[in-house]
Amino acid sequence: MSRRFGPVLVILMLAALLPAQVLAASAPRFTSEPGGGAAGAVWGQQPQVAIKTGNNVVESATGTISLAITSGTGTPGAVLTCAATTVSLVNGIAVFAGCRIDAAGTGYRLSATWSQGGSDESASFDIGGGSGSKLGFVVQPARGTPGVALAVQPSVAIQDPGGTTVVAAPATAVTLALGTNPGGATLTCTGGLSKSTVNGVAAFSGCRLDRVGVGFTVTATATALASATSALFDVADRLAFTTQPSGAAGGIAFTTQPVVAVRAGASSTATHDSVTSVTLSLKVGTGASGAILTCTGGLSKVVTNGVATFAGCAVDKASPTSPANPYVLVASASGLTAAESALLVVTAGPAAKLIFTAQPGASTAAQPLPTQPVVAITDAGGNIVTTGASSTLTVTLALGANPGGGILTCTGGLSKVATAGIATFIGCAISKPGVGYTIAATAPGLTTATSAPFTATSGTVITVASSASVITWGAGVTLTVRFPAIGGALKQFQLQGTRDGVTWSTIATLNTDPLGVASLTYRPATNLYYRAVFAGTPDLPASTSAPARVVVRQIALLRPTNSGAIKSIARNTSITFTTTVRPSRLELPPATVSFRFYRLSGGTWTLVTTRNIVIDSLGQAVTTFKFTSGGSWYVRSIANPTSYNANSVWSPVERYNVR
Repeated sequence: MSRRFGPVLVILMLAALLPAQVLAASAPRFTSEPGGGAAGAVWGQQPQVAIKTGNNVVESATGTISLAITSGTGTPGAVLTCAATTVSLVNGIAVFAGCRIDAAGTGYRLSATWSQGGSDESASFDIGGGSGSKLGFVVQPARGTPGVALAVQPSVAIQDPGGTTVVAAPATAVTLALGTNPGGATLTCTGGLSKSTVNGVAAFSGCRLDRVGVGFTVTATATALASATSALFDVADRLAFTTQPSGAAGGIAFTTQPVVAVRAGASSTATHDSVTSVTLSLKVGTGASGAILTCTGGLSKVVTNGVATFAGCAVDKASPTSPANPYVLVASASGLTAAESALLVVTAGPAAKLIFTAQPGASTAAQPLPTQPVVAITDAGGNIVTTGASSTLTVTLALGANPGGGILTCTGGLSKVATAGIATFIGCAISKPGVGYTIAATAPGLTTATSAPFTATSGTVITVASSASVITWGAGVTLTVRFPAIGGALKQFQLQGTRDGVTWSTIATLNTDPLGVASLTYRPATNLYYRAVFAGTPDLPASTSAPARVVVRQIALLRPTNSGAIKSIARNTSITFTTTVRPSRLELPPATVSFRFYRLSGGTWTLVTTRNIVIDSLGQAVTTFKFTSGGSWYVRSIANPTSYNANSVWSPVERYNVR
């Protein structure tokens, strides 16, 4: 044997010796394709699937074949039904029967899956729309009230034998009538009892019956189509408590929970009603003011077979006893006469928990809390237990959250025996500042109470500082206000000013930043004292800062000016000098300007005269001077201080040479 052909010959020889199954894998194959047809109709040709190796059926194959619509083909949501969609292999073949698809569509394919592995896909086929042969209620009528439109209005469709709506059916008149009529009622609908179909559906509106009854039906008829009968429904007029609530203690679920029925007349329950929503409430004016009714799952419940069964219902506050005022529950539903329960007395329950009836508030570290804690022993509903052994339990306080590492102390200790269910503490204080302290109250066998968070500060010390203590009129000053580092963030306060230290007025309302700081740039006209006034918040006591003062110098402008030069004038020349002073406001005392005239004599400047002139309404002081002697002269002026402004600096020297 040639080495060139050796391996090929070996393979051919092995192939001749091995059975065909070894050379080809076994897999399912459609041997009869699905025939298709009308929607909902059984196909004339039913699918068959065989396990094959090559073209040969593997008669020894076992297991099952499952059929399904191939994902992404046909109409979404369509349903395949067969006598069985999973069939066992017999002699290697699975034969299906009674297969149909409920929705029309094109391009359907079926997938056949073998339980031992492998699958096959059928050829593509279509499902036609079918033809209308009958009527069917696609929306069932539901509970009515005499003379009022049914809660759910009926819709009737033209359907093929499989129950699929034939949307292409021509417009057809569908007529409603009462079928079973236990109340001898009359049926009416808005626009009449006949309605033409649109896209195969006749949607009715305003349908109502004029009498109560349990077990009505409506029939729908149309020419050449099988009629349809609706599901049973009822016409009701009222609600009734069929089980009265009882056995109530504050905050604890009633021993007997209420059950409410929808009634058609005084005694017939609307057993076909599963759409009505019944809501419970407390009757106004009964029981304790502000009481709250709760039920597990809420106060509204949809009926089942005409009955609303409530669970976990409880009232938090006990009924008043003097005068007695028990509760009444009210059941209501749209269109139905409400029902009232029997009188329900809610008693105080057993001691269950502690509550703070007075919360500790913002405080200063090491100082008594402004509001001292008061703790009550209550039942589950928050009613204070005033009698019995539980009303005299010992209540103990301790710090819960402790952000500042403080120590809680109270006058007489941290434990107090309750009196009639109330433990009142005095002299309680936190030793160190911190934000977010809480106090926990405990007593044997009762749920612990935790106070609301509060702040202990190192004291509400507010400071006001200015960028300068003395300024010249027209200049600005920056006032900076600082609150305590603990609790001082984002606090609103008033920045106030006064001239006399007695009468204060608000300059601005400001808010501190997250660091407890606020600033204002301001141009004062007069000497002022400044202070910050804080009204207080729950976490920071009120406070007023110490005052800070800013002195404002006047300005005095002397005219005419020689701008530093020496002006030559003749002897006996008269010059009118004007000094303008700022600020100049009518409500301020007028300033006095001093004009001073000097002459050089023997090498020394000698004061010749001083003239003090009060400024006029324009803020100006005016004087005229006659230079009668020759020689060197100079003139200057200054605004003298007032009670509201400091004196100004001297004006520049104005020089004259008198010839």
